[in-house]
Amino acid sequence: MTLSDFESAIDPKILDRGLEYYEDERVSGLEFNGQYWIAEVDGTESYTVEAEVSKTGEITRVACDCPYDLGPVCKHEAAVLYALREQGAGAPGKTGPAKLALLKSFLNKLPKGDLITLILGLASADRKLRDELLLRFSAEEQSGEADLMNHAERVIKGSIKNAMDRGFVNYRDTDCAAEGALQVLDIARAKSAEGKVSAAVSLCVITLREMVELQRYCDDSNGVIGGVIDEALRLLEDAVAEFTGDGPAGGELFTLIFNHAQEELYDGWDDWRFEVLEACVPLCAVPGLRKALETYLNALAVKSKSRRRDDYVIRSIKSLKLRLIKTFDSPDAAEQYIEENLDHPDFRKTAIENAIAGENYSRALELCREGETIDREYPGLVREWRRARYGVYEKQHDDAGQRQLAREFVLNGDFDYYGKFKALYAAKEWTAVLAALLEDLERERYQQRVYVAICVEERLGEKLLAVCRRDPQQTVALYPHLIPQYAGDLDAVFRALIKKEAERSGNREAYRRVCGTLEHYVKACGTTGAKETIAELLAVYRKRPAFVDELHKLNI
Repeated sequence: MTLSDFESAIDPKILDRGLEYYEDERVSGLEFNGQYWIAEVDGTESYTVEAEVSKTGEITRVACDCPYDLGPVCKHEAAVLYALREQGAGAPGKTGPAKLALLKSFLNKLPKGDLITLILGLASADRKLRDELLLRFSAEEQSGEADLMNHAERVIKGSIKNAMDRGFVNYRDTDCAAEGALQVLDIARAKSAEGKVSAAVSLCVITLREMVELQRYCDDSNGVIGGVIDEALRLLEDAVAEFTGDGPAGGELFTLIFNHAQEELYDGWDDWRFEVLEACVPLCAVPGLRKALETYLNALAVKSKSRRRDDYVIRSIKSLKLRLIKTFDSPDAAEQYIEENLDHPDFRKTAIENAIAGENYSRALELCREGETIDREYPGLVREWRRARYGVYEKQHDDAGQRQLAREFVLNGDFDYYGKFKALYAAKEWTAVLAALLEDLERERYQQRVYVAICVEERLGEKLLAVCRRDPQQTVALYPHLIPQYAGDLDAVFRALIKKEAERSGNREAYRRVCGTLEHYVKACGTTGAKETIAELLAVYRKRPAFVDELHKLNI
């Protein structure tokens, strides 16, 4: 949703209360802190609302610390969105930076003793601030790495505990639960930049352990915790990539990561387990380490084959083995491994690309057709191999092969190939080919999307009008392609559509949709019919004040 249209995405009751709060001037302290907007809203008590808004006005995040959990947006958040739209969030306000500058000038004048007293006083009253300061100062201690790890774990667990309610973290509280982990990752990033890879890796492992475990007792439907895990995995891989040592140091680092990947907490999270294992690869220059990783992968493969859900795990094992081969062995060894494991879709794709690059088109076609047969139970893969085969036909300038496949793609709903299909015919041939194609599509009613797209492309007004009569809901999208030529025919279609929408409406949001259709009706057919329709609606629904109110707002 955006600042210009957020009303359409919020429950009307919440929206009305939010507007009341905004108009009653209950939103205060609205300011931009450099990353997001923050404000206080006075309700039964004072609540803090945070909102992230992009330069284009898209609302990427909005959160409130009130207990409301019956929907995605509360009245306090709605009030702040109204305030942001009024102020114009595209240009961040100067209030926040100005206050920070003023505060900086005050602090610069304080004696060191007074400054220490001030910080201690604030830290004693704010656990979050106290933990952040301790974490950052312990990170600067050269001899206290064990203390740093212990404190990092306490900080992460402290944030989780504060966000937990009866042993569970609600999705609205995941930002709070992740605060400690994000602080720890900031320290890990700094350690990595300083070349202290062991500390950075240890902090990433601690973060991953706590965040993956948290997934078991939280609602992460907004993806906050998963995002922290992904960030920790990226940082882990980047830190290992910066490692330049060897011998015992490399072995210790490998053991730390390798052992962590084998922890039971990753059972059920195979994708994350393999991303951790990926971080081990650069450390496998020592033969014993590589052998340990390959032995574990072989054991995983055996275990996975005994389960029904083995496809992803087997593919991941083969991908990891290929990366080991590419990193430490010859290109010929990698190519041979790919050829021996063509049941892996990524390997088959690579083999096809290699065959095309070497202009071995017969081999490329063989690989494509073989893939279509082997993966016939997986429509997505079959489509990929067929598209690859089409690409080979293009390289070979095989018009007949392209025509056959492109037509099949279009009949299966893939409009991307329509232009390619048309370009394969001369203008004098196309009329008959198009007629036959549309006839086939008309029999396949479930492919109406591509049928309509072709009719729009070819400007087939009569067919588009027939679609609108058959399915009036499409009228709003299609009428621009039918006016002014078919304005008279559209009048009856619009009236029927508006009548049906009105019958189904039961709240203000639905009434607004009806009014939106009326506005399109005016653009398509003029005001005469729209005014008559509004008069009819006012008479029929006179006992629905919200509907009457919305109809009176129309400037028709």
